[in-house]
Amino acid sequence: MSSLEKIQIYGIRSFNQNRPQIVVFQTPLTIIVGPNGSEKTTIIECLKYATTGDVLKLVVPLFMIQRLLTKLKLKLQFNSVNGRKITCTRSMQAKKNLPEPTPLKRRFDEIFAATRWTKAIANITELRKTEVQKL
Repeated sequence: MSSLEKIQIYGIRSFNQNRPQIVVFQTPLTIIVGPNGSEKTTIIECLKYATTGDVLKLVVPLFMIQRLLTKLKLKLQFNSVNGRKITCTRSMQAKKNLPEPTPLKRRFDEIFAATRWTKAIANITELRKTEVQKL
């Protein structure tokens, strides 16, 4: 039967990118406990990323990426069905600088039509003022 040995996490969310956080798994059961915000779910998402490549929930808010991200890395060590020790390594690295928050915000506004909504509200407010003055 295969079993997990340990996972090393570098640079994901609040984990340090230069020094790994190591979680050692016990057999037959490992229980991960801690207060809210202690990255319990992140550990589970890292296991999912290491085994499937799915990174959806590992995304960090853009302001944190701009300040902190240079490299994300996971090392999952496990025993195969044959009893061999296998290490799976996944990593990501920023390839270029992200745009400044202002152009990025403008782009999101364009995508979600927030600027048109804001302009429409401003026009309605102006029309209302004009109509009130006529009365």
